[in-house]
Parts: sequence; structure tokens; C-alpha cells
Amino acid sequence: MKKTLTESQKEALRQAATRELSRDEHLAVILHYYEAMTKQEIAAALEKSESEVTTLLNRARTKLRRAVQRAGDAEDADADAGEG
Repeated sequence: MKKTLTESQKEALRQAATRELSRDEHLAVILHYYEAMTKQEIAAALEKSESEVTTLLNRARTKLRRAVQRAGDAEDADADAGEG
């Protein structure tokens, strides 16, 4: 089941993309997901091996996933505080 992101989770992704990702991780994500480039094409553009691009994408996804989870945890804490 696919979960829809809240506005704060979307903002967390934007912030993570600029603060937490390295330049190469950020570029790999943009090229792969927004420009629909293959790992081979990204490797050529960034002058890296395909395995390095795979590593960049995996690290970026992990960092972005954690940012979304942190945003969700913060929202849950805010909701719990408002119940009392």
C-alpha cells in the first residue's frame, strides 16, 4: 500500500535533499527520478562507475526515507501533545 506524504514530510524531503545528501547523491536522484536516466547514463554523466551510482542512489534513498520518518514521528508527537 502506497502512503501519501503529508506537507511536513514533503518539506522534510526537500530539506534532506539540500542538507543531508551529498552533491553526487543529489545529482544521482535528480537524474534518475526526474530525468529518467539509467544508471549507466548517470555513471557517464558523473564520471563514476555503475556500482558507485547504485551506492549513491541507495544512500540517498536511505537518507530521504529517514527524513520522512523523522517528520512523521514529529507529527505524531505533536498530535499526541494536542490530545492532553
